[in-house]
Amino acid sequence: MDWAIDRLQQLRAEFASGESQLREIERHREQVRDQLLRLGGAIRVLEEQLAAAPAFDPTVQPQVD
Repeated sequence: MDWAIDRLQQLRAEFASGESQLREIERHREQVRDQLLRLGGAIRVLEEQLAAAPAFDPTVQPQVD
């Protein structure tokens, strides 16, 4: 039965490690989601500002001299 106890300890350790990895992935996912929300908001604001400007074409890149 010692092998079963050893295996149980291994499985519990692997399970705990997996849970830790999942928490880290979820934290990273939240950070990426927040960043995308900020970027989307910035894009929306700039598009609205540019749409109010005369002759705005969102497909044309502005020329820099």
